[in-house]
Amino acid sequence: QQQQQQQPHHHPQSGLISMGQIDVGRLEATVQVFYTERKEEVRKEAERELQTLRDDPSAWRYVVPVFESPKAGQNTKFFALSVLEEVIKKRWKILPQDEREGIKNFLSSYVISLSNTQGVTQSLTGKVNNVLLSVVKHEWPGNWPTFIPDLISACSTSEGLCANVLYLLKMLSEDIFEFASGTMTKAKEVELKHTLAREFKQIFELCTAVIRSNASPPVILRAIEALTVFVGWVPLQYVFDSPVVSDLVKLFPDAKFRNAALMCLTEIVSQPAPNVFGPQFYDQTYFELYGSFMATLEQLVPPGTDLAVAYANAAMEDQSLIDLLAIFFTAFFKYHQNCLEAYGRPQFIKGLEYLLAITKVPDKSVFTTCLAFWRRFVASFFLRRGLRDLAVSRSKLQVQQQMMKDLQVVPSTPPREKPARPTMPQRNSQESRAAYAPVMEQLREIFVSRMAKPEEVIVVIDENGNAIRERMKKDEERQRYRLMRECMVYLTHLNHDSTEQLLRNKLREQATGTLNSNQLFTISWSIGSIAGAMHEVQEDRFIVSSVRDLLTLCETVRGRSNKAVVAASIMYVIGQYPRFLRAHWRFLKTVTQKLFEFMHEPHDGVQDMACQTLLKIARRCHRHFVSVNYPDSKPYIEYILDNMSSFVRDLEEYQRELIYEAVGVMINSVSDKQRKMRYVTSLMALPNRYWKQIMFKASTNQEILNDELTIQRINAILRINIAVASAVGGAFETQLNHLHNELVQVYRHHSQFLSHYIQTNGPEACSNKQAKLLRTVRKLALQLYTTFIESKTSSSKVILESFVPTLMEIVLVDYKTAIPEAREPEALSLFATIIAKLGHNSETHPRMVSMIPRIFEHVFEVTLRAITTNFEVYPEHRLAFYKLLKNTNDHCFGAIETLNDAQLQTFVDSVVWGFRHTERMIAETGMGVFLSMITKFANSTKCNMFFSRYILKLVQELFAVLTDTFHKPNFRLHAMTLQRLILISESSTLTVQLWDPASGQHFNNNAEFLHAHMIGLLQAAFRNVHPGDVKVFVDGLYATKREPPKFKQFMRDFIVQTKEFSVLDNQELYAEEKAEAERQELAEVPGMAAQE
Repeated sequence: QQQQQQQPHHHPQSGLISMGQIDVGRLEATVQVFYTERKEEVRKEAERELQTLRDDPSAWRYVVPVFESPKAGQNTKFFALSVLEEVIKKRWKILPQDEREGIKNFLSSYVISLSNTQGVTQSLTGKVNNVLLSVVKHEWPGNWPTFIPDLISACSTSEGLCANVLYLLKMLSEDIFEFASGTMTKAKEVELKHTLAREFKQIFELCTAVIRSNASPPVILRAIEALTVFVGWVPLQYVFDSPVVSDLVKLFPDAKFRNAALMCLTEIVSQPAPNVFGPQFYDQTYFELYGSFMATLEQLVPPGTDLAVAYANAAMEDQSLIDLLAIFFTAFFKYHQNCLEAYGRPQFIKGLEYLLAITKVPDKSVFTTCLAFWRRFVASFFLRRGLRDLAVSRSKLQVQQQMMKDLQVVPSTPPREKPARPTMPQRNSQESRAAYAPVMEQLREIFVSRMAKPEEVIVVIDENGNAIRERMKKDEERQRYRLMRECMVYLTHLNHDSTEQLLRNKLREQATGTLNSNQLFTISWSIGSIAGAMHEVQEDRFIVSSVRDLLTLCETVRGRSNKAVVAASIMYVIGQYPRFLRAHWRFLKTVTQKLFEFMHEPHDGVQDMACQTLLKIARRCHRHFVSVNYPDSKPYIEYILDNMSSFVRDLEEYQRELIYEAVGVMINSVSDKQRKMRYVTSLMALPNRYWKQIMFKASTNQEILNDELTIQRINAILRINIAVASAVGGAFETQLNHLHNELVQVYRHHSQFLSHYIQTNGPEACSNKQAKLLRTVRKLALQLYTTFIESKTSSSKVILESFVPTLMEIVLVDYKTAIPEAREPEALSLFATIIAKLGHNSETHPRMVSMIPRIFEHVFEVTLRAITTNFEVYPEHRLAFYKLLKNTNDHCFGAIETLNDAQLQTFVDSVVWGFRHTERMIAETGMGVFLSMITKFANSTKCNMFFSRYILKLVQELFAVLTDTFHKPNFRLHAMTLQRLILISESSTLTVQLWDPASGQHFNNNAEFLHAHMIGLLQAAFRNVHPGDVKVFVDGLYATKREPPKFKQFMRDFIVQTKEFSVLDNQELYAEEKAEAERQELAEVPGMAAQE
């Protein structure tokens, strides 16, 4: 990219231009062909012609002739505007001043012309507005200080122009206050915000004047919409001291303005009260606003209206009103609940009743809006601290303070006396709980009837009422369940008896009446959701009663689908109460036996849930299965081991893996090593018997190993071994030793057969069924070794002595000699795991370092040659290869230090190629290896050698990814790495001179040289950025090299300044801060972890 930008560009002359004039008629025809032609080759030719014109640096000069010509249609004008917009975004600063003035005058006059012209499409007007705002963000306020006053003074010309001015002001506010991050530097963003703050008085007066005028409804709507955008940043005392709030409430009953007025009111109440005269100064104002709005609403929607029915039968506009009412109430209550409770709790409860009616509306988005408020509302009764007053964000507060200063709306004393807020009872007091008890009762009813499906439940009801297995998880439903679960926990804490009675009554109705599958599901999900929320004695009584009713229902219900629903409900409920199961062995034993019964049900969803629930219970109650529990005479695990063959008889292979893993988890809790290994041997008896049968037949006829049915059986056995190895860890050693010799021979046999098969049938044969089956055996064998080796409890010494030599001999050789299509990425993953395991252990580390050259000899060159042909082939090999490099760098860096010049060059090139990769995970891994590598070399005896050869190349490559459009997600790592390189250049450990004395240049030190080198690189790469700006940027990097946040901000500002990316691309630069803000927000929300 940098080399291309350093070379002069020669643009071919477009055929649409002749003698310095554009042929508008031909341009119109070409554009029409591009949009309407069905023949692909003709349309592509038109596209090439338009792109040639777009690439012409002088193409923007033909925009005015296009717009003045009657031959140009709307699409052609759109094309011309896009050409002009590109110039404004990327080359504005290098255009001559007179040409910039010409563009400003053209756009301003054309906006006025369009606004006063009837029949112009909104899309064209919107595009011209966007292009004009692109100029404004460059020129305003410095070179265009009268922009806003000029706009406002033009409003009196016509209603059409007034409407467009309001729209422009709305867009400008959104661009500056909401979407500025990533589109302009921080300094520019702050300047524009403060400038707009100073101009706001005129804008506010324009909006309020239009709202109170007799203008046409579209113009009034535009004024309300513009005010809605601005009011979020305006000091609210300025709003409250004007009549605009009462004007909006008066407009609310009018259907033409209802929704827009409600949106503006919502924006006004969606902020904490101003703190200028004390936090409670405006409480009565808010309460009066609430009262007047409720009086108006009651006339429009009488209390008691069934909004669920009304919503189902309403037109789209009326449905939108209900959506907006949900947002209004939740916003008002979120920020001003304390005020409403203090001044008038009955009126507040009346609003809650409206919100309850809205919550019943059968629309997921409306319900989700209400749900977020209800979670916070019920939490405030349980938490001692109650609701906290929410703070304004720092940036918004700064802007509001600037507006207050500029508008001079803050007198030295309050302008009028306000009565003190009445004393409000504590929200968690008995009085408060009693007052809100009816609301809580209705809320429990709603949540139980609409409980979202937990992730663990995979049996669902289809549109025909049949129970089926769910094939796809829904993220939104998972999130909704999390919030509803939290609400149910809080509601249970507020009144344990009420919650218990509600759920028991509803469950008994299902047991004694006609089964309703959907209702039974929501009841059981609600029961499971409140695990741990009751006192232990009450919870024991509740769960015994609930499971007894469910078990009774399971015995009495008829029909396969109904039985599946009841079984799924039972399994979900018992899986949520491990504390109860651990305390009551007989119950745990009973439900475990019931799970084994469900494994024989013909419904695949029930079988799946039974297997998954057993695994879940095993993880939480594992010790109880390996202990002797009264009245049993031996551990229950021995009963399970004795009956494994019957338990898994009716299960599919993937379900058997879950059962074996569950039993393995139980076995892993045994403390006695010999007993644990004995249990593992017993558990693996059935798979080992099948394995021995296959090996016995293969000893007399190896061709049996190539049989399709035999391969499938081997695969099933290996998958079970992998499941058990992942569960028991080091205790799997005896079992792996049992398989090892025969397994590596099977691996070798299949490798040889596969090689012959491919030689006979060609590389494309790798996609044949036979080849895929053979490769699956090898993949699973490698995964089995990897699973055992990466276990924390497996012995590094045993691994080194018992398994590594054979794996080095067979797997490495096979990997090197196989054709690229037949190499397994799992082989790379295996040796990456071996390096991490043995390299991390001080006892085995020296041997591991000595083996690295041999591993690299067999895998490095052949893998690199295969994956560097392009960025797409062999994606799994790429990930495994960079995992291998990472583990080598992290755990066996001494081996990298011993590489010769050619090998080290290849290693560095591989790392560079990795972080330049377009696949996110590979690029991130490569960047991590890069950062770790330079850090280790900086502290190595090879520091001078390494950095004298590679630092300039690494800086250049780093800038290449830093300033392209594919690697924004790794911006955090880019910043850390560049910062580290700058610090290394100043380090006392780097004593060699980095620049060539023969070049005639002289520098005082390496840091000064690298500073000059970076300036030269960036000036050559970004000719559209002023050289002085480049120097300021690099100076800033050096000045903030020990302050990571400021360092990153300098980098962000420069990347935005280059104008090489779209706004969407630049959002990735802020990913770390956004993620941290989300983490902090979640940390403030009290979470209820599931029982363990």
